[in-house]
Amino acid sequence: MMRVDWKNKILKEVDDLRDEIIEFLRDLIRIPTENPPGTNYPEIAEFIGKRMNELGYEVDFVEVPPERFPELVPFAEPKYRRINVLARLKGVNERPCLHFNGHYDVVPAGSGWSVPPYDGVLRHERIYGRGASDMKSGIAAMVYAVEAIRRAGYKLRGTVEFSFVPDEETTGVKNAGTYYLVEKGYINKNRTDYVIITEPLNVDRICVGHRGAIWWRLRIYGKQAHGAMPYRGINAAYKAATLLHLIEHYLTPRLKERISKHNVVPEEAKKSSISLGIIRCGTKVNTVPELCVLEFDRRFIDEDIDDVRREFHAFLESLKLIDPEFKYDLEETYHANPVIVPEDQPLVKVLEESIIEVVGVVPPKVLSPGTDDQRFIVNNAGISAAIVYGPGRLELAHVVDEHISIDDLINGTKVLALTTAKLLGVNSSS
Repeated sequence: MMRVDWKNKILKEVDDLRDEIIEFLRDLIRIPTENPPGTNYPEIAEFIGKRMNELGYEVDFVEVPPERFPELVPFAEPKYRRINVLARLKGVNERPCLHFNGHYDVVPAGSGWSVPPYDGVLRHERIYGRGASDMKSGIAAMVYAVEAIRRAGYKLRGTVEFSFVPDEETTGVKNAGTYYLVEKGYINKNRTDYVIITEPLNVDRICVGHRGAIWWRLRIYGKQAHGAMPYRGINAAYKAATLLHLIEHYLTPRLKERISKHNVVPEEAKKSSISLGIIRCGTKVNTVPELCVLEFDRRFIDEDIDDVRREFHAFLESLKLIDPEFKYDLEETYHANPVIVPEDQPLVKVLEESIIEVVGVVPPKVLSPGTDDQRFIVNNAGISAAIVYGPGRLELAHVVDEHISIDDLINGTKVLALTTAKLLGVNSSS
């Protein structure tokens, strides 16, 4: 049974593992897994699988077959393989079962870095690199949280599972990572009691959900003409300009008035929003464009997703009353319902207690401004005991010189270690 000093022993073990945790994270960063298109996935899957084997886990590789790519990976060729890594450590009992989930893909590094983005540079007590915050630090923390318990001399009473997945960064109504594992039953409510996704929502916060989203591709049609005789055509760009003016001065102010009662972070993300992300128009300077393509990102939390769809369609239809020449078609390219799980459940309470013990603050319960794989766990697998907690900081995701402080990395590992021990229970292995 547990001795009274079990917490201190586990926390000390995390400190003793400090260098190993840091090097594991740096090794993960050194494998550039940019998505799109999905580079080096087999390499990182092999690396993670080997490490989990060395640590004594049952390891399984779940690869998405090429025939599923049009549905799950429409942006990449089958040569970019999609491989999920599963690891399982059976406890004294099969249940309860705690499942840790983390994605190993990262957004492209881009330019302007002060350090090489894939060297895992260690400087001033920080680890730099693409994925340092989002979310290879989360992978390192969840792996070594459990390892600290074991090296402290304890055996878990319950079972712990890990999934290391691709393709979170490219979203999708479905994806080749967490969605595919849920579809195939590797994560389901009949075998899984708790899920912790180690996305970067800060070491001192608990994320209990995320906003909903719809992406649209809008095609506005005009009539082509020579640039020297523009009056013979209908300029699709001008039609788009009218639309954008109305979105900025009519629709956007209305959306800003819809302020969620939920604690969405950052503060401004409590408001509903619509954003123009892409515009493509014209082929030649002396040709009146007959087509203008715009892509919009709509975010919401307290609104019904079908009401959001109807509102935008009605808005576009109203433009026909102003301009009979306004012609368009609208394509929905992505959607995700909002996710909110109960704050008073045991998983949240145990995690809160652990954060107080390690970090020394009462953590706020927040909602993420963007979507993540939590939607597949909650909406598809039907598991409401699923939260997001990781050591990375939200504001450092997807930025130049992305990094994580070593303090956050170690504290996040400690929080996850205590949470695991409390949820599953531990016995002394001696």
